[in-house]
Amino acid sequence: IAAVASALFSVFIMDEYYLSWSTFYPINQQVFDRNSIFNTEAAGGIDYFGGKGDANRVLTIANSLPVEQFIIDSFKLAEHYKIDKDSKYWATKVRKKFEKNYEAIKTDNDAIRISLYDTDPKMAADMINTIVTRIDNINKEVALNTKRKTYDAISAEIVKYEQTMHDFSDTLAILGERYKIKVATGSDGTII
Repeated sequence: IAAVASALFSVFIMDEYYLSWSTFYPINQQVFDRNSIFNTEAAGGIDYFGGKGDANRVLTIANSLPVEQFIIDSFKLAEHYKIDKDSKYWATKVRKKFEKNYEAIKTDNDAIRISLYDTDPKMAADMINTIVTRIDNINKEVALNTKRKTYDAISAEIVKYEQTMHDFSDTLAILGERYKIKVATGSDGTII
């Protein structure tokens, strides 16, 4: 009787849930490091895919409140989960229901696996794709900040070396005048 009752309950009363998931590897942030860009002695180079530290950073982003809230707001999950917005603590109820169906974990191979259960299979797939894109955008912002800092540092060094070259040119011109040495500039900008 219990088996028949539970079968009838699961078939006719319970909602059917669909699993959508994505597995990906995070990028190695050291790829954008200034030392790795100009390091000519590295044996084999730097791996493009990140290690445990990179996986942990992406996992932290995946489980962060801004990512969850972005999905809750973008997909109007309060309406989807049929939670009345006039009820007390409705936002907490929506977040708890989402978190019950959402999981972001690190696999044994340091990949990130994002999974989500939902009653609408298309919506589950769309949410997973949006989550992965959001994580990637936040993670890229970190990389872009690193690139900006590297660019700024290299630009500052170029300005410094250009000033040094200008000083050498001025010194060479002064010495040429003092010792009656003719100083000319070659077609490629070199001083002869």
